[in-house]
Amino acid sequence: MTTLATRLWGAVVISGDGAYVPHEADENGRTRRPSLYIAADASDFSLVDDVHALDVRARAALVEALERADTVVVDFIVFHREELEPEIARVLLGDATTPSDTIARLDLVGIGIRADAFVLDYSFGKPHTDQLLVVAFGSAGQLLRIAHES
Repeated sequence: MTTLATRLWGAVVISGDGAYVPHEADENGRTRRPSLYIAADASDFSLVDDVHALDVRARAALVEALERADTVVVDFIVFHREELEPEIARVLLGDATTPSDTIARLDLVGIGIRADAFVLDYSFGKPHTDQLLVVAFGSAGQLLRIAHES
């Protein structure tokens, strides 16, 4: 077992199965601290304390993808506007009219450290949807991919 010292999650014990620290939410269900998942085969933890900077970069990449009508991001937004109850969609998406406003409504709900990537999971509201917009970075902090997962 190894213990990883982090600013956001404190000391995280990594066993042969990896590690998991659940997210913390406020009284409105918004994430106060995202969950942390570390895969058993992960070995590069260098980005674990750069979550804020990666969040800013990930959101900028999502805005850019939405502005150029990237189907992954557009389909994620459309899914929520069409599939959720109108009242819930209105609460989660509000009156967001620009790509920046829409992406700002996303909640960073999880961080994953895998052998091949450092992953940020975004949701419009875990209590209402299991759909995630996932942004993956390489070990040097380069954007690898954006995906829609559930």
